[in-house]
Amino acid sequence: MIRTLNHAVGFDDGPFPPDHRGDVDLIGAVFSGDCLVGVLRNRVRRDGANATERIAQVIEESRYLEQLHLVLLQGIAVAGFNVVDIRALAHRLALPVIVVMRKNPDWQLGRCRCGVGSVMQVTPSTTHCLQNR
Repeated sequence: MIRTLNHAVGFDDGPFPPDHRGDVDLIGAVFSGDCLVGVLRNRVRRDGANATERIAQVIEESRYLEQLHLVLLQGIAVAGFNVVDIRALAHRLALPVIVVMRKNPDWQLGRCRCGVGSVMQVTPSTTHCLQNR
């Protein structure tokens, strides 16, 4: 059975100068199909450790949580090197998290070797590497 995932939120950080220290905007665009239905905003620490918490918090406090089918991220870090714990995020929200990567990640400790333009999907119970074919 194929499930339609037509309610999604995608997150990325806002621009910041290279010498910036402190908090950076974190913006989430909520879509229903191909229609933008909302925008979420929070702040994360530049090179900090609060990205997972802040993403989960802004989704949980939004009116969109009940309708969402998945969370999209462009890479696993925001605001420099504030790494999102994608497994913890998927478990906390009970939603799949899909990470789209532009560059080939170095999976020294992982079991998955993704190629350029690959997608990594994490659900509360599984992790998949979906290669761009």
